[in-house]
Amino acid sequence: MKVEQVPLGTLKPYDGNAKKHTEEQLEAVKNSIKEFGFRNPVIAWHDQDGRAEIVAGHARCKAAQELGMDEVPVVFCDDLTDAQRRALTLVDNQTTMMTGWDEDALAYELDVLSGDFDMSDFGFDLGTVEDFAVPDDSPLEYGGVTVVAKFADVDGYRAAIDAITEAVQANGGEVSIR
Repeated sequence: MKVEQVPLGTLKPYDGNAKKHTEEQLEAVKNSIKEFGFRNPVIAWHDQDGRAEIVAGHARCKAAQELGMDEVPVVFCDDLTDAQRRALTLVDNQTTMMTGWDEDALAYELDVLSGDFDMSDFGFDLGTVEDFAVPDDSPLEYGGVTVVAKFADVDGYRAAIDAITEAVQANGGEVSIR
């Protein structure tokens, strides 16, 4: 895969792009680019007039434009048929929207990162930790042990994980937090 630096002004948005981008999303993408750099290349192809047209990465290009960037990394997919290129435009967005979060892992990661980042800058609605806690009617079962927990704050969540880890390790077991 060859990644090329392409002048942003030469990239044409695909007129048939069905994905909508909100100002809130664009702000999160801009914050991501500012913090981490442009790490996910745009996918483009050369249309019948030879102009580079965006296949995937419309929001990244708009955010880059608003940030005043001159170039963005691009991977060209000129080897695809027109139908494949159109399908890729849809598939690239759909496959990312089909997932959810492992809520326990998310709560833990947000807690770990809270001292270094305001994750709401990247589109996370931090709300309350109860939004990420295991509901009372959905116990966590592992190795014959069932844990039912609901915490009012992240410190309670971390304390419980630490206590379980310590108890399991004291009895010769291993704990893997995912």
